[in-house]
Amino acid sequence: MLDILDRKLDMSLYFSSPIQDPGPPFPEGRSQVPMDLHVHEGSMYFDFFVDRKMGTDYDFYKYYNPIIYGGYVLIAQRIEWPELDKIRRTISSIPTFVLGGLYTQENRVMTDFRFHNSDLQKVEGLVKVIASINADVRISYLGKSAGLISKLGEMEGRARMSVARFSYGNDSGMDDVIEWKGIAEPYAAVSYGRDGKGEVKRVDISSTPIMPFLMTLIRDQIPIVGYFEHRRNGAVDSTAIFPSFLVKPFLVRYFEKTGALKGIRLQYVESYEDVKDSI
Repeated sequence: MLDILDRKLDMSLYFSSPIQDPGPPFPEGRSQVPMDLHVHEGSMYFDFFVDRKMGTDYDFYKYYNPIIYGGYVLIAQRIEWPELDKIRRTISSIPTFVLGGLYTQENRVMTDFRFHNSDLQKVEGLVKVIASINADVRISYLGKSAGLISKLGEMEGRARMSVARFSYGNDSGMDDVIEWKGIAEPYAAVSYGRDGKGEVKRVDISSTPIMPFLMTLIRDQIPIVGYFEHRRNGAVDSTAIFPSFLVKPFLVRYFEKTGALKGIRLQYVESYEDVKDSI
């Protein structure tokens, strides 16, 4: 499936913003820290996942009320810049915008999105918003995308990833391949048409039976690198890609939220490196 979808979203936008001061004290020499973003009670938060192997003691982060996930420390920082929330709201209005990467580098938050060329005019509107605000937000690239597979490879380089494959009943009558938009627009997905070979467009998935599970992942700050569904013949084949250090919390919520789904069946949980050529 990934090879079919690889360059369906054929454009990319890269921009960066400074880490809000005072920022988390990351270990020296840590060039990139994987991140996520969540919204709670109307406020936006950056979630930093710091590898404990970098040698920093847990006490170093106690001020930030961290959560320990295996070998990683999760630190959430509330964002106090209205300008960034304006960018987020503009992003949510672009039909095919999907988050590509979110991480820190040299005290900046690096963000990139994939999108379809049919939305280029709307993305130009986002660029105009970014250019007009006072915050130090820099656009570094707008152009052709390197593709989904290349982007997943970059993410694997920042933190090992795992793949969960499962299926459940499809009573919607839909026959297409979709990619969840995630934090860009949680109740929507990008549809690639039948077998991933059709029109690229935004679709509403707010009423689909998998939504309680996906929204629980967002609520509990469990980032999903990619979530795809192949909906056909009365069944949905689902693929979720996420950091390997979150396998246990992912599965806990999977079993809590999907047990009532018709025909639900977990097929495997494997490392991304081992199964990437067969996804």
